[in-house]
Amino acid sequence: MMRLANIGLIVLAFTGLVGCDSATQPMVKERYFDSVSTAKPLEAKYTGLGEFTVASRTFSSGEEKFPSYKIWYPAEMEQKNKAYPLVIMANGTGVTYPRYEPIFEHLASWGFIVAGNDDEWSALGSSSAKELDFILAQSKDPSSLFYRKVDVQKIGIAGHSQGGAGAIHAVTDFPNGSNYRVLYSASAVSLSMIESWKIDKRWKYDVGKIRIPYMMVAGTGDIDAKTIAPLASLGKNFDDLTGNAIAVMARRRGVDHGNTLDHADGYMTAWFRFLLLGDMEAKGVFSGVEPEILQNKGNWQDVKIKGEQSRP
Repeated sequence: MMRLANIGLIVLAFTGLVGCDSATQPMVKERYFDSVSTAKPLEAKYTGLGEFTVASRTFSSGEEKFPSYKIWYPAEMEQKNKAYPLVIMANGTGVTYPRYEPIFEHLASWGFIVAGNDDEWSALGSSSAKELDFILAQSKDPSSLFYRKVDVQKIGIAGHSQGGAGAIHAVTDFPNGSNYRVLYSASAVSLSMIESWKIDKRWKYDVGKIRIPYMMVAGTGDIDAKTIAPLASLGKNFDDLTGNAIAVMARRRGVDHGNTLDHADGYMTAWFRFLLLGDMEAKGVFSGVEPEILQNKGNWQDVKIKGEQSRP
């Protein structure tokens, strides 16, 4: 018989409430980055706010399961005649975009259009696929705020917890998945957990289909390490990646499942800055003779990097 402690562990993790006192409190606190410990210069830089003031708009999705989309963007976009890179975000279990909002605002402050929705069950990737279609349609609509403002050659996706599985599915299982250039996941639910806990088998993903740069992170806390995103699972996903695109795996020290998104956010931001904006300083986190993430022993462990762009 399953022990009560294990039942409690899974319930906490899959309601997305780890580190929160109740479902009514934000998953990520305002100005969370002020209290995130950083150990290296680039980690500190990209954990902080970027240079852009951020604005946002909310839209009806027309979907019963997730009625709303919300899009954050550099406020200057409303006056500038230029296109910006786009990042789609996939939620963890039971979480809607208001509980991740400070993360999305932070990423937008670094020059991205960031799109979230209120899908609490994002693992199949369908809500991310529909949101991408919505934004691409907006970018072609002369009456839209986003008309010609989305750089369609610079699109990334990120997901937390079951949203990590959803982000993988969005890339590999949908026709518009070919639009993505970069992938990131924080504590993506492991294949072994999907199997052993008899979760919907449609959650199962195949990283062997991924051909774009992929960074995968998890925490060393008990819930991630023992249940949701163990090191063995992370390592297998990393090893199963084929192709030549740069790939990174790493675990954030002293952080558990509910906090991997915000505590790893500096390097997530650097990842997208490097690969969608060509930020050469951000590239130094992952590439060159001494990538910063490999030197950052205070906050990161079990780091591996492979792929053509990882070479000096």
